[in-house]
Amino acid sequence: MAIVSPADQSQVEAQVTITGEARGLSGIASVFVSVGPNVAVAAQSDDGFRTWSIDAPTPLGTFTVTAQAFDSSGVASALATRSLTRPGGGSDAAAPTVTITAPADGSSPAQPTVLIEGTAADDLGVVAMEVRRNGELLTERPIETETFFASWGRLVTLLPGQANVLVFRALDAGGHQGEATLTLQGPATLDTEAPTVAINTPVAGADNQGDQLTIAGAAFDNKGVAQVKVRLGVVSGASVDWRPYADATTTDGFATWSTSLAAPPGALRVQARAIDISGLARVAEVDLANTYTPVWSDEDYIPLRLRDGEPAAEANLELDRAGVDAIMNEQIQRDTLLLELDPTPLLENALDQIKVACGTDWKKDSADPKHNCALTPLGQTFKGPDGTWRSSPEYSLVRLLTMTPANVVVQGTSIAGLQNIADGAILGIKIGGGFNQVLAETLGISRTREIVTTASAAQALRTEWMTSHPSLPKGTLPVTLYDAMHDLTTLGELLGPKGDHPGVVDPTPPPTSQVFGPDFKMILDATSNLRWRDGVDL
Repeated sequence: MAIVSPADQSQVEAQVTITGEARGLSGIASVFVSVGPNVAVAAQSDDGFRTWSIDAPTPLGTFTVTAQAFDSSGVASALATRSLTRPGGGSDAAAPTVTITAPADGSSPAQPTVLIEGTAADDLGVVAMEVRRNGELLTERPIETETFFASWGRLVTLLPGQANVLVFRALDAGGHQGEATLTLQGPATLDTEAPTVAINTPVAGADNQGDQLTIAGAAFDNKGVAQVKVRLGVVSGASVDWRPYADATTTDGFATWSTSLAAPPGALRVQARAIDISGLARVAEVDLANTYTPVWSDEDYIPLRLRDGEPAAEANLELDRAGVDAIMNEQIQRDTLLLELDPTPLLENALDQIKVACGTDWKKDSADPKHNCALTPLGQTFKGPDGTWRSSPEYSLVRLLTMTPANVVVQGTSIAGLQNIADGAILGIKIGGGFNQVLAETLGISRTREIVTTASAAQALRTEWMTSHPSLPKGTLPVTLYDAMHDLTTLGELLGPKGDHPGVVDPTPPPTSQVFGPDFKMILDATSNLRWRDGVDL
């Protein structure tokens, strides 16, 4: 694996083309490249990644480009790096600023794992970010960005039943720091004890002498262990280059667990991380050496044939619904986001129907709205504890939405005395045409217009009710290919009751709406990596 251009220590512009080469006995399946702190993206190639390239933006100042190749078995190459510099910018005299945009400070998420999103800025550029929870540095996953931390996101597991003080800190190349603090209340739970985990094999100081390392151990938690993850790190002085986590396997609830990892030669560190059902985790580590010297692998037999024509470089697949199900499994369909619907029109339409569910006499200039929920099919479904619509929660919403200056009732409120004065109950004369007229003029609306408009009610429902649902942190309705393929019936499970949230839709019966018609087609354009080669590189 090698980066060909730009040259190491060279200067680049705001946009750079990075090229490189990769080789592998079993072929190269993919190459991923990261520029500075940005998440790695897939490189492009038309010759099986013998050569590859990527166009990417660059940050101001000095930064590192990292590239890594993966073969068809998922084995990763060593990292290839370049140190580059983009000149310009300011003097880097100011500290970075950090803003947390979601969720709201002081809120209580319904789920123990929450996505924190925000922005960061600096006069030259932010080079790194970190997060601490109640003073503990969290290192189990990075703060992800695609814009050099101009916007960023991080999943954080909250400690249950307590305040979680999260401090997000940004650093620039000059050593300046800026931070923002978010306090979230973890969901109440009796589980406050992290699991125990131990590595039994290998023992500390062991010599592996092989290209594979078998790791085994034990874990326990009073509420149950949900997962054990294991990773290897190559030790170099005081630093550790960690490889990705791999899930351990078990047949007894992680009382015992094991896994096998590819082991490079040199000083190694094994880390096992046990996570309980509440998201609490604990790690165990063991240091060892691997004195194994790689040898030639078994021969690979590669069939060759005479050149009898050019293979098709491009393929076009036209799929109907059955074809989509045959080509794309459930997980791929669930991961394919088609659109994020703005729920405002849906909320406004629903509220407009609720407004007239008990009649329309409330629109008249009268103190009595003359509600009668038995007049409409929707109103007939309103039932309260005593079996009538008058005691139902639905009617309370109707009363709120149809409240006008003409029919408002303020008895028992702080302005009841003002009504008595304006209506002449105390002085014997009406003031300003009576309380209803005074209220209308104060609000700047007519006597028969709603005090709470449909638009404002819909906005309140979206920002307060919908965004508090664990599946709707943005307040929009996500529709995936899987949802569309099942005529949105799956939204009942996704948007139904979750934790303490009553749900956005009633999953019984599930919602349904046809998204794809009978003439639905999905066209996939595919590019093949099949190419003729005039020889074989050994």
